[in-house]
Amino acid sequence: MHFLEPITNLFNKLKYKNKLALMFISVITPFLVFSYFTYKSFYKELETIHSEQKALQLSSKILTLIKELQVHRGLMQGFLNGQKSFKKDIVKEEKEIDKIFLELNSFKNIIDVKKLKDEYLKIKSIKDIDKNFLLHTKLIEYLLKLNKDIAIFYGLFKENNVKDYYIITSIFDILPNISENIGKIRGYLTGYL
Repeated sequence: MHFLEPITNLFNKLKYKNKLALMFISVITPFLVFSYFTYKSFYKELETIHSEQKALQLSSKILTLIKELQVHRGLMQGFLNGQKSFKKDIVKEEKEIDKIFLELNSFKNIIDVKKLKDEYLKIKSIKDIDKNFLLHTKLIEYLLKLNKDIAIFYGLFKENNVKDYYIITSIFDILPNISENIGKIRGYLTGYL
């Protein structure tokens, strides 16, 4: 046991207080190292959860705005085609859309809410049925792309689990696009019936 001899010589030269301190440090060091790596892993997971939560909150607002714009598009199609009874519903829908824009202001450091609102205000003033439908559709398509970009920005598509990846792809890409295609059909029918 010659390899321990330098350690025992050093230990024998130390005072009682220093021996206790050295023993305490040698016992506590593995726990501190383990705690550090556990904390680091926990903190990284917490950041990921916070990021995903923020993405889902923003996506929820955008999807709600898309839904309301689809309804507005259909109502405008009917109104511009002569259904004056839609005016009351249009005003109600525009109040809902304005409320969503107010809620989106809390995310103005992430998305350009002013640009979206300006585009919406431009659409409201257009009285040509085809142009109104086209501009509604372009804004909705932009919002669909923005929703997908948000998921990419926050790293939601980086899931290692295949099931989670497909769920996220469905939520942020496939289902909103299916909904938009159905909304287009509904808008066309409302405008021409």
